[in-house]
Amino acid sequence: MSDTEREALKAEVKMPCVYKSEEDLEVEWYIHRGHRLSEQDEMPQLCAEIKQFDTMLAVTTGGRPIAELLTRSARHRILSPLEQAIETQSPSATSDGFRDIEQFAAELSDDYAFHLLMCYAHIDAVRLCKTQKAKDSGLFGNRAIESHISKASTHITFATKHNAQSAAIAAAKCALCEISNANPASLMRSYEELIALDKTTYAHFRKYARALLAHPEIGLDVLDHEASKMVKKTQDIWGTGAYAWMYLDPLGTDSASFERVDVTRFMEGALDIFERCPDQHNANLFAGFAALSLSAPVSGKESATQRRNRLQLHETADWIIDTHLRELHPLLWLKGAHWLFLESQELTHDQKAALGEELVLRVMQIHQRHADAAK
Repeated sequence: MSDTEREALKAEVKMPCVYKSEEDLEVEWYIHRGHRLSEQDEMPQLCAEIKQFDTMLAVTTGGRPIAELLTRSARHRILSPLEQAIETQSPSATSDGFRDIEQFAAELSDDYAFHLLMCYAHIDAVRLCKTQKAKDSGLFGNRAIESHISKASTHITFATKHNAQSAAIAAAKCALCEISNANPASLMRSYEELIALDKTTYAHFRKYARALLAHPEIGLDVLDHEASKMVKKTQDIWGTGAYAWMYLDPLGTDSASFERVDVTRFMEGALDIFERCPDQHNANLFAGFAALSLSAPVSGKESATQRRNRLQLHETADWIIDTHLRELHPLLWLKGAHWLFLESQELTHDQKAALGEELVLRVMQIHQRHADAAK
């Protein structure tokens, strides 16, 4: 799209595009805060802040737990030598990052936040060792993976010993269950314990649904049962919102989920979410989901039931745009177009933003012209 076309579209749509939303700014700030503390070797202060935000169950506008965001830069620092070893296919110095951080182990041995951070670092290491590049090297096989899983388990056991009521620890247990391919009962129990500790953080529902969908022994019947169960357990906080949160990602990635979803219940859940979270992040998230993710079948074929349910939910896009949307978040809309989002992974941030902007402006142009024609 030329600059002239882009400016003409913006003038027609008359809704501002926000390239750094409130959510983006918050995430950047907390990651930078964690980076500054880890770079200055202020690990005790970093751990203190992780615990503070964990106790508060604090999240960003987009629902991300702040305690976990604070750990990310320290984890990246720990993992850098391993990333370099995989890139160069050399086994040397793969543990240097872990050794560097162990200087704080004695001082912080009773600090659950330190063990939480180390658990996540070992989980990150497992993910790195499972990448295709690591497999191709032949240097980071099952032994390395099993070692990191074992160490992550040790750290999470220490963390739990010091604070069994921590939602951040419970979330790390869930991540560990996923990366270690735990059995279905263990996976579901870990998420139920997490949500019992923290009903308010909707990211937990979405992660739970993705974990269920990814498990080879769990089908859509279990997903639907768990979505209904979460509604009962969190009705005081979310109404029926948990049902919509649990189905949001499956509906965008798995056509078969349209066979099981209760469309009316999903829409009621979305209404409850908008009532409780009237922010522009979620307005854009659901608008992009309805307008783009549901605009075409995820796979080539779909049954009559799948098509009917998909189109019924797709039609809610106009209502979301008219009643809740006040600004446009291009990157969220790009994620809604899952076929484009997957293809865009090699693009720069600015290129992704430009692609997302063109996408959302085109959708808004069509929506606006339809609305004008109906007057």
